[in-house]
Amino acid sequence: MTSPPPAIAPPLAAPAATAVPRFADADAAAAADATATPAEVLIRPPGRLAHIDLHELWAYRGTLARKIKQRVRLQYDDMWLGFFWAVARPLIMVLVFWAFRRASGAGLGVDIDYRLYVFSGLVLWFYFTDATASVAASLSKDAGLIRKVYFPRLISPLSHLFADSYTLVVAAVPLAMFMYFIGEAPGWHLVLLPLIVAQIMLLALGIGMFFSALMLSGRDWERFLRFALYVGLWVSPVIYSINMIPEAYHGAYHLNPLSGSLLAARAALFEHFPFPWGSWLYACACSAVAAALGLLAFQRAQVSLADRL
Repeated sequence: MTSPPPAIAPPLAAPAATAVPRFADADAAAAADATATPAEVLIRPPGRLAHIDLHELWAYRGTLARKIKQRVRLQYDDMWLGFFWAVARPLIMVLVFWAFRRASGAGLGVDIDYRLYVFSGLVLWFYFTDATASVAASLSKDAGLIRKVYFPRLISPLSHLFADSYTLVVAAVPLAMFMYFIGEAPGWHLVLLPLIVAQIMLLALGIGMFFSALMLSGRDWERFLRFALYVGLWVSPVIYSINMIPEAYHGAYHLNPLSGSLLAARAALFEHFPFPWGSWLYACACSAVAAALGLLAFQRAQVSLADRL
């Protein structure tokens, strides 16, 4: 018998052409390629200019949020009276200065209750000093994490700055209660209060980052910063009014940017307090300059950061 002829396999179909998507620009095409295959990330030190990579900061927003929560929990989880300690310093100092003022009979020179005047100044002043000191010490506190993993180094001072804002919010609660019981109501300038607080935060961030870079070269700068913040309490309108100073020294007194910040904050909180537009705009300019200089010093310190920590 004759065997049947072998079956002939059908010809293989030609592979279909893969449709190549068209992108509007080269950036979108690069982003699509990056999602398809992992790309190599090259970490370089920042340049000489004070440049912030906002895209990188946004990508690490989860790390920033976790570090803020961690710092807040470290401050309050192990203390039964955590909320009390947040307001204890300004409350005790208000009672002490109020007692001395009643005993001495000194006049404040403003139409605001002295307790409210001092308490409002102390709440903002303690936040500024705590935030500035925390930002300045942020690199040394996060040294272990910085040596192990990579993240934008700016997250370290930012997390300390925003974590201390929690204490400011807690201390503002008794201030609002005092204003309600005494009968002191805010005016329309209250809408400017978030901007004033943001300006104070920017000033604290700039000074803190500048000293964080200096403290890598020696601990003497930490002592100097603490001394400067201590002296600042007595050269700023925290516990006394500018009307108690001779008019000839008003110009030099307003060179301190915190003078305009504190006076603007009181104008936002108390209706009958005049808003110091000139002093506050000067404080805003000083905060912007301090932030730029602090960021420049902070980024230059990152070139040898791991070796100096």
